[in-house]
Formats: sequence, C-alpha cells, structure tokens
Amino acid sequence: MGENFLSDTSHIQQKQIHVFQKINTALIDLYWELGKTLSEKVKNNEWGYKCYNTVR
Repeated sequence: MGENFLSDTSHIQQKQIHVFQKINTALIDLYWELGKTLSEKVKNNEWGYKCYNTVR
C-alpha cells in the first residue's frame, strides 16, 4: 500500500504542476491582451488623456 500511495501522491503533484502552468499561461495571455487594448486606446486618444487633465 505504501508504494501505491507514494505513486498516487506523485501523480497528484504532477497534475497540480500541469494545472498551475496552464493557469499561468492563461493569466499571461489575459494581461497581454489587456495591455494591448489599453495601449491602443491610449494611442487613439480614447482613454487616458482626461485622467491626466483631472489629476493635473
């Protein structure tokens, strides 16, 4: 039973690592797209310039 338990534990840990990698990839994609969208809006003066005037 001890060997099977250790094997199962190792399998679970490998799957957890795989899931964390997928989550990290998805988050990087999300942040990349968000940055791209915000950058385009700032470039086209759709966002950002009023914030500067308000803070100033």
